[in-house]
Amino acid sequence: KEDGGFEVEYLRDPVIEPGQIVVPGSFNPIHEGHEGLATRVAEIRKEMGESHTPGILFELCITNADKGTQPTQEIHRRASEVVRRGHRLLITKATL
Repeated sequence: KEDGGFEVEYLRDPVIEPGQIVVPGSFNPIHEGHEGLATRVAEIRKEMGESHTPGILFELCITNADKGTQPTQEIHRRASEVVRRGHRLLITKATL
C-alpha cells in the first residue's frame, strides 16, 4: 500500500496449494537465511523439472512448544517485518 501499511486477509480455513513452499519460523527477526532457504527450495524444484511452483508462504506460529503463546503485539511486530520484506505470511496456532 502507498501508506507503507499492508493488506491483511483473515482466513478461517486457509488453503495451501499443492506444491506450495511453506517456510516455518519464529522470524525474530526474519533474515536472509529464511529467504535463502525458500529461494533455494524453489531453485531445486525447477532443476528437478517442476514447471510450476505456486509460490512461497512463510508460516509464523503464535504458539511455541518451549515458550508458550506469544503476545499479540509481538506477533504483529514479527508479521509486519515479514510482510514489509514482500512475503506472504500465514499465522497459525499449529503445534507439532
